[in-house]
Amino acid sequence: MTASKPLAVHLHIYYASMWPLMQQYLSNIGDCPHRLFVTMPKENAGLAGEIQRFCPESKIYITENRGYDVGPFIHFLHQINLEDYDYILKIHTKSLSAPYTTATLNGYRFTQKAWTLALLDGLLGTPQIFKDNIRRLQTQPGTGMIASPYFIIRQPLCSASMVPAIENVMGKLGYICPPDIPFVAGTMFLVRSRLMQKIKENFSLTDFPLTVRGVKDETPAHVFERVFGCVTEAAGYKIEGSARNKKFERHSRWRRILRFFYSSDITSHQYLLVKVCKIPVYRKKVPPIIKGS
Repeated sequence: MTASKPLAVHLHIYYASMWPLMQQYLSNIGDCPHRLFVTMPKENAGLAGEIQRFCPESKIYITENRGYDVGPFIHFLHQINLEDYDYILKIHTKSLSAPYTTATLNGYRFTQKAWTLALLDGLLGTPQIFKDNIRRLQTQPGTGMIASPYFIIRQPLCSASMVPAIENVMGKLGYICPPDIPFVAGTMFLVRSRLMQKIKENFSLTDFPLTVRGVKDETPAHVFERVFGCVTEAAGYKIEGSARNKKFERHSRWRRILRFFYSSDITSHQYLLVKVCKIPVYRKKVPPIIKGS
């Protein structure tokens, strides 16, 4: 695999304990020329040393905890010349310790851990998956963004309450918002660097409020989660799914069957709700999940 320019890799680390896992995934980039840029919300000399032993030429930036992983990504865009790179890989840490937090996306149900791993697997699951993703961008000029197929969302209801904010941002960028609001849930993707130019020119880290404790929806970060996808398609490119995971799909079908007999979920009002054969049998108030990325 050859490339005229190196790949720019942005990794935002909020959960420092996830570095060993992220290192495993990054190792699958192999001999593809790339430069690693890492953002973190606070100084961590031990972690910084591990990152630089793994990649001596990596750049590490300490950013305010604004906009979850999205604010730091935009801060990273301001640290590079986008013309020096053909593609950007955007990944970040997500909590793996929220077993009752689940979501249904494109007909598949994910725990927080499964969501995180599936996002990363679609981009960096194996050296071959990564090579195939880069090759698709190189050989398919109409493809602008690649992500796990399970998280490419085209359901306007998922974004309905944010449409005015999304349209406002798209207007500032000089684009018309696509009607189906396409986006990658979880905000991990490969994208053509040129598509981020207008975002870099018009927005910065300080456009995002400080991240607060607990899961918050409909923040500016969630708006931009959708803007990245909308910009890609408004500029005339497609968002394409990476390779499908047949093993995951088989397990998902079994989980759907098993959920009829037993399920445990966190409700929107922060209650743990357990059901047996779809009948609620247990309900308990639980503390909000601390989320930083």
